[in-house]
Amino acid sequence: MSDAPDQIVTIAVIGAVSAGIGVGSTILMNFMNNRARAKDNADKAKADAAALVAANARLDVIDRRAREDRDEVKRQAAAAAALLRENTARVEEATREATKTLASATKTTNDKLDVLHTLTNSNYTAAKVAELAATERELAMMHLVAEMSRSAGREPTAKALAAIDATESRVVELRDEIAERHKQAQVVEDQQANQRREGARP
Repeated sequence: MSDAPDQIVTIAVIGAVSAGIGVGSTILMNFMNNRARAKDNADKAKADAAALVAANARLDVIDRRAREDRDEVKRQAAAAAALLRENTARVEEATREATKTLASATKTTNDKLDVLHTLTNSNYTAAKVAELAATERELAMMHLVAEMSRSAGREPTAKALAAIDATESRVVELRDEIAERHKQAQVVEDQQANQRREGARP
């Protein structure tokens, strides 16, 4: 039904040529060329629309995975925090009991508490490492989406760029925090080693 006007124009042009109008062939050629260009433009528009749908679908997948990663990090952080609270209570109780015992019993108890505290810190650090890995994956996905948008001829939105900046800042914060925790753990380990050496002296 939509081709009827084109058919009418085509018949009219052909009729003009048949009637001996000299410009008829030129008009027919221009009409056919314009029609071919219009079809090419329509095909390109369809291809662009399909690419946009595919990009949006990819964005949905990336967003869903990012949410899943964040949920897993929150779960691990909550478990580590609960373990830290539980172990802190145990440490406090054990410390109170240790003050009532002999010096040798106190030393043994403190050694065990040091080990327990080290394990707790290790679990908390592991949760931060997991969060860092998830955040780095999320940042990589966000950069991928931005590049896909640029490849499609569209600059990322200000909101998307702000989210990338915030995620990059979080990555830096996590890396600094993990580095500081490793440094503190090394200090504790050195102190424990010195205590063991002093305790081994005759």
